[in-house]
Amino acid sequence: MHEIPKSHPNGYSAQVGWNKPTGWTRRAQGLAAFALLFVLMLLFFSTAGSSSSGSSTLPNLFSSNPSCPNERWEDGKWVQRPPPHETMAGKSDVFRVSGFTGCATYDWTPNRGGCTVAPFDKKEFILRLMRRGGWMFIGDETTEQQFFSLSCLLHPHVRASPTFPSWGGWKASWPQFLYLNLADPWAKSLVESHMPIGFRPELTPLVSYLRVDLLFSKPELADVGAWTSHPTADPTTFFSGDGGEVFTQSALDWLGAYDAKYPAGKYNTLVLSSGGHWVPSLFKGLPGGSPEVLRLWRVAMHLLTARLVAMLNDEKNKTRVVLFRSAVQGHESCKEEWSRKAEPLTRPRELKKDEFNWKALPEMNAILEEIIKGHNHPRLKFLRLDRPAHLRPEAHVYSDCARYVVGSGIVEDWNIYMSHYERWEVDYPK
Repeated sequence: MHEIPKSHPNGYSAQVGWNKPTGWTRRAQGLAAFALLFVLMLLFFSTAGSSSSGSSTLPNLFSSNPSCPNERWEDGKWVQRPPPHETMAGKSDVFRVSGFTGCATYDWTPNRGGCTVAPFDKKEFILRLMRRGGWMFIGDETTEQQFFSLSCLLHPHVRASPTFPSWGGWKASWPQFLYLNLADPWAKSLVESHMPIGFRPELTPLVSYLRVDLLFSKPELADVGAWTSHPTADPTTFFSGDGGEVFTQSALDWLGAYDAKYPAGKYNTLVLSSGGHWVPSLFKGLPGGSPEVLRLWRVAMHLLTARLVAMLNDEKNKTRVVLFRSAVQGHESCKEEWSRKAEPLTRPRELKKDEFNWKALPEMNAILEEIIKGHNHPRLKFLRLDRPAHLRPEAHVYSDCARYVVGSGIVEDWNIYMSHYERWEVDYPK
């Protein structure tokens, strides 16, 4: 168990919005370096980013505002993309014959009509981040993949920081950031024409990520454990070391970072996800196993969402949005699926074994969704984005059946849909 430090050697501070180092390269957990290079190039030349050469505002392609409610988006299937062009026009074409034939070859497509997702325009999105406020991602390694995927979708207009140390001293607890890349001509032009007062491109992140696996610190969850009929809960004995490596931080700290002010940051959209690390073996102080963990989860999520609603109801936060992404199960025997180059499924498979806490995740999602719906707040939403992942057992990182390859389309479609949702589906005050 790791408590995330308030600061670390590169000078970040969670209390003031975590500033500031430079660089483009960074760690992407579970992916080999050559795969990262491939993904970056693939996404740069993919259709998702092709709009970067056009207008800096969203094209007016619709007679009315595009709309795709979450329940309609989730009810979909993976559709294979047309085969790539055969002409060797540049260096990126080498990846066509590199063996990654299953990477980014499918698009998620809703089954029913009446579901139009706005095209992802990276320039429009960056302008939105500057004008309305940045995005902050809080969660586990899967959330980190979402952050990394977004860095690829926004390339070359952003740079990621911190730089991955050549000496191998990376710490997963370090915050990560996307800044305007002033070496890019278009991004540099924004500084002259669209920069808000107080925004400093070298200091103000557009997007941030902090790894907080449980969304709470150990003492906070021990207190919650005491409230759930375990009055003797003690932070020193409530947790065990059997639940794998876990990174924690107080919710007060990351909410404080979300509330940063220029130039340290100005955030509008908070993206949260948790569940995968809430395993019974981690909570030694809960002898009842999975049912007790679910009970702890319910109380903790009630407390967290109540605090978020109070924050959103503050007059100064009237445009802010909090989006919870559903937790995602892994797949059994994903290596066999990967090796035989399997295609996407048409319906999710039922798990035979209860590895980690995968069987509990649907109930955890349902509990959180119920709590959020109970608040009935127009800017606090639970998004079910897990079904596309459940249909892709062949899209895992080869060594890890819990996380997915960035570039396979799964994580990219999360970002594309959430960008659409934040702009077109949220009911902002008039």
